[in-house]
Amino acid sequence: LEHKPTWLQAHISSAKNAMLGPREYARLPGADATVARVFSRYDELLRRRNCVDFDDMLLLTSELLRRCPGALEKYQARWRHVLVDEFQDVNGPQYQLLALLGGASPGGLGGVGGISRG
Repeated sequence: LEHKPTWLQAHISSAKNAMLGPREYARLPGADATVARVFSRYDELLRRRNCVDFDDMLLLTSELLRRCPGALEKYQARWRHVLVDEFQDVNGPQYQLLALLGGASPGGLGGVGGISRG
């Protein structure tokens, strides 16, 4: 194998954490051609089988809440405050979802984090 499956999965997950789809990843300067090909095929298979992975759960939930204001309002009313432990470890899609849920009221999103374990 040119690349190990775990290496490919890690690169696909990193791209999704940067909120890139297969097409956007493939257009990046220096994008790995194998990752781009596998990412595209993986995304196609997930869609065809009506499946999602963990990264997609975050991205699709944020997309749903942005497209359906009623759903967003329902959850913002249910959770007026969102507190996140280990906030320094939150990635882009996680932050986007947290900001949607906690963004309705001033001070609605809070985070705590530890010092660097260096």
